[in-house]
Amino acid sequence: MKGRRGQSVVEYMLGISVIVIGLAVGFYALTNSTSVTFKNASDVVVAPFP
Repeated sequence: MKGRRGQSVVEYMLGISVIVIGLAVGFYALTNSTSVTFKNASDVVVAPFP
């Protein structure tokens, strides 16, 4: 019984790690797209004021 319990914990932790890695990749992609958007907005605001 003890071996099965340890296996369940390992499986649970592997599932959590997959979710965390997915979130990290999502935040990385979101950061890149957001920085481009803010750069474009900055260019539009600064353009009339040389």
